[in-house]
Amino acid sequence: MKTMHLDIYLLVSGVLLLPVLLWPAMLLSGLALNPGANIVGHWRVAAAAMLMIAVAVDSMLAANTDRPRSLIPLAAWLVGMGLWGAWACNEANGHLILGTLFFIHTLRSARRLWQGASEWWLWPAWGRDMLACLAMFLWPWVLA
Repeated sequence: MKTMHLDIYLLVSGVLLLPVLLWPAMLLSGLALNPGANIVGHWRVAAAAMLMIAVAVDSMLAANTDRPRSLIPLAAWLVGMGLWGAWACNEANGHLILGTLFFIHTLRSARRLWQGASEWWLWPAWGRDMLACLAMFLWPWVLA
């Protein structure tokens, strides 16, 4: 059962991560299906959607493991990441904000890994969020 959950988690994470990693490459290669499309805007929206899904799923997995006494910090984390992510989509340097949010989210799984937790989803979550963080910081530099 654990292997099936890991496979599904990796599949969904990979599918969500692909646009964040590859859409800017479309600008470099000229493979955009619609040359007039705002690929950077779509890229930010894809990254914000990935961030929200990652935060929601990781929060559910963490809550299932820890059995929190209060759901208020969990709700605040979800709402806060959602508000900051939505705001970043409309900012000129929103990729930096999204990259920072992904980095903050990596700290969540990194802290648990540092403390010796062995939940099956921690390493894939950390890797996914680090790749997204790096993409958000490095792609604009490459495209400039």
